[in-house]
Amino acid sequence: MSESNEGAEPGGALEDPVWVLRMVGWIAIGGGVLLALIQANSSGRNSGLWILIFLGVAILGALLRIEAAIRDAKRH
Repeated sequence: MSESNEGAEPGGALEDPVWVLRMVGWIAIGGGVLLALIQANSSGRNSGLWILIFLGVAILGALLRIEAAIRDAKRH
């Protein structure tokens, strides 16, 4: 006989969109800042442009974290 899963909590954190937004935000912030620092320490013709692009990625990550906080606050 099969058991009914009515009322069961959804399994796994990947089903929670707020958790996913938070993690993607952290990855974007960390990756953007890290890549901007690496690019700042390397010599290149378009170094300034790449630094701005990577810092833009970090800012997008911060905006994702803010969005996750807003959704989390609305949920509780």
